[in-house]
Amino acid sequence: MKGILPILLIAISVQVSAQKKFSLDINYPLELSDGNSALDGIANARLKYRFLNNESVSLGGSYSMDLMQGSLYTYYSPDSEKRTYYTHHLNVFIEHTLSAANKFRLALGLGYTTQTFYVTTGRDEFTPNVEFPSGVSTTRDSVNGFNINFGASYDLTNSLFIQTYFQYIRLFVENTLFEETIGFNVNRLKFGIGYKF
Repeated sequence: MKGILPILLIAISVQVSAQKKFSLDINYPLELSDGNSALDGIANARLKYRFLNNESVSLGGSYSMDLMQGSLYTYYSPDSEKRTYYTHHLNVFIEHTLSAANKFRLALGLGYTTQTFYVTTGRDEFTPNVEFPSGVSTTRDSVNGFNINFGASYDLTNSLFIQTYFQYIRLFVENTLFEETIGFNVNRLKFGIGYKF
């Protein structure tokens, strides 16, 4: 009877560790929105934790961050503008495996988004115009909203997987001139590789 207890504990710990409740994925974000079409994706990273994890359905929470960058230069202005966006997402999600033998999973997520952006404006050194002072200035602002994402992943091994997902982001900004809140959409397509542990 005393020998059964250690065997039972080992069996439970092996089953719990085999479920791999955490995953980390690295993705390339591609901006699809018309308003920010000049933005280039740098990287996206996401950490997931599964509260419920069985063969067909997983429920959990995740944190992810997008890093986007872009620049704007117009022929009528001697100033060039560089923008850097850090977008943070806190989500709950559900994943569904299509069959026990299949390694293909579908996922749906919903959550809160905050986006901080830095705008750096500086004189273009190749535009000689003494009327404009030289120098560089950086401003910071942030907006909040929500996001919905859906995607698919495929297991290459027990730990390694590839994935792609689309993320719809709705952000809101306060218009102080008209004292109203204005919403705008951001759409991003992300694809990359992940590791379960």
